[in-house]
Amino acid sequence: MKSVKCDYCKGPAELVTGKEIYPHRPDLSSKRFWSCKPCEAYVGCHQPNEKHDHKFWSPLGRLANGKLRRAKGRAHLSFDPIWKDRKMSRKEAYRWLAESLGIPSERCHIGMFDVEQCEQVIKACGEWRRNKVKSLTSAPRTTKRRKKNSHSSRAVNFIKYTDYHFGYHLLHDKLEWWPTKNKWRWRNRTYSGNVHGFIKNIESKGMQ
Repeated sequence: MKSVKCDYCKGPAELVTGKEIYPHRPDLSSKRFWSCKPCEAYVGCHQPNEKHDHKFWSPLGRLANGKLRRAKGRAHLSFDPIWKDRKMSRKEAYRWLAESLGIPSERCHIGMFDVEQCEQVIKACGEWRRNKVKSLTSAPRTTKRRKKNSHSSRAVNFIKYTDYHFGYHLLHDKLEWWPTKNKWRWRNRTYSGNVHGFIKNIESKGMQ
């Protein structure tokens, strides 16, 4: 029969239920854990299946005492958002982490790490975020080309009152233009159509 050893005292670990590990969590009472009471260390288990063995409760990682559990928690807080926020897939994130730590991909799992490796995870993720921010802030800004706005013309030099209301001094009289309505008013008369053509036509004739 397979067994699990404690990573601290090297003694045999005991397979227990969540009632012993988390007595205040009834939702975890049916879960299984490998536990070493003398070392106050434990780890959760994979549900027996084709991948992890039909009959054996395979540990999720190494047994962890309080110090290591806290370190793993900090490591997950630093690492998990990288793939949970879809900055990369979970597989890609672990591949990147393995390369950053210089270890084989198959051995790269926070559940298997010790305190020192967890601290390396936090450091690597911090550097990744700093580099990400740096690349975004230092990237050259691209200026969008302004589309030609049919509601304005440099040659005509409209005065903008609002986004929907423009003005122009045509032969000493005020012309008011509402481009969304395609209408303008000049000398107490209302017009519609091509305001630019109208203005050029009036100015070319010098109409009084």
